[in-house]
Amino acid sequence: MNPPGDESEAMLSAFFDGRQASTEQVKEWETAFEKDPRDLRSLAVYFGSHCVSRKGRLEEPLLHARVLWLVQHRPDSALAWAVAGIYRPEDPKRVAELAEAWTETITAHPSDSATLANAAHFFILAGEKRLYGRELLERAHTLSPGNAEAARFLASITLDESMIRKPRQGLRFWKPDEWSVDERTANKAVAILEGALESTPAHPWKEILETDLLKAAAAARDWTKVRARATEMIQNAATSDPAFAGDFEYYGNWALGRAALYAGEREEAKRHLLASGRTQGSPVLGSFGPDMTLAKELLLAGERETVLEFLLACERFWKSGKDVLMKLRNLIASGKFPSWWPNLSP
Repeated sequence: MNPPGDESEAMLSAFFDGRQASTEQVKEWETAFEKDPRDLRSLAVYFGSHCVSRKGRLEEPLLHARVLWLVQHRPDSALAWAVAGIYRPEDPKRVAELAEAWTETITAHPSDSATLANAAHFFILAGEKRLYGRELLERAHTLSPGNAEAARFLASITLDESMIRKPRQGLRFWKPDEWSVDERTANKAVAILEGALESTPAHPWKEILETDLLKAAAAARDWTKVRARATEMIQNAATSDPAFAGDFEYYGNWALGRAALYAGEREEAKRHLLASGRTQGSPVLGSFGPDMTLAKELLLAGERETVLEFLLACERFWKSGKDVLMKLRNLIASGKFPSWWPNLSP
């Protein structure tokens, strides 16, 4: 099983180092890996530079060879999981080579949950044998429910499967063909995340899983569970890790607002939307932006001014999304309903 915190955090840090590295620095890390292939941090910096930012690009064949080495020698590593989600060769021959390498690795390690999960990550995201990848992911989760990355991925896929297209009438400013949720399927995602949370008490996965679980419970329309977990999340925000305090503030209020709106308590929902916009922010909110589902739902209910106030408040912590927020505000202020929103949830 991938270590719940240390290795994943180290690999993520190395990826970011690679994004900021110069060509000379990338070559230094590559040389370090050549001297000691066990030095996965050097390899992570190399992948971060080449796959993410494209700075210090080395020859493509060398990159492919490094990925194959990783699959063959460290298929259970957090780095193998990350690279499976980033490396997308355009050459079908190279995709086939990776698929063959992962298949051989699975045959050699049929009961290693981390290896199975990493292979599933490749097969599903590369579009190669997606059903087979789903099977591998379920096997990995069964073997090790505490593998947080595998649990999150399986829960995410399950939530996607819960979405069904169903005609809905009477939605002002919205398309008549709206995605709805199969609550029984969504509850399967809740169960997956609850099991992972019980098995993974370590930081930072505990905080990440708590947020995922809250959003999954909202998708399942389990408002009793949502209210209990969201209230606890807001209470714990002040004493939690600063990197997650803003997430707890935002998503706790986001969830309570959705629960209130579904109960017909519109004023309470508006209060929580504005409270979520007053969050101190977090690395995740600052990079990827906030979930806009509650804002969209309140706009559908006719609460234009509240949504405009919320979007303006988001500029304080989502600075990279200022243009997106401004475009949304301009559309809404002119009486239009945006056809696209960032970060929506079921």
